[in-house]
Amino acid sequence: MQMNNNMREEMPGKIARLSIDLLADDHKRLKTVASLMGMTMKDLVVVSVGDFMQHRLSQVSKKSVKKTKECSKSKTKSRKR
Repeated sequence: MQMNNNMREEMPGKIARLSIDLLADDHKRLKTVASLMGMTMKDLVVVSVGDFMQHRLSQVSKKSVKKTKECSKSKTKSRKR
């Protein structure tokens, strides 16, 4: 997923600033990777964080479904007794 300047212009909302401190080597690596992907560092960070959050949400959802199924099974067993 790549954001370009046109997408940013179309997105309504207020602008907020995020500042992070990086070691010089990490900054260089991030800048290089973004460049190789044809993205800005900002876009790479936004996409990466979005992907990470989506992955984590998926994990949380799977755990929730599993717990719900386990609770349903235990309730069914206790009703049969």
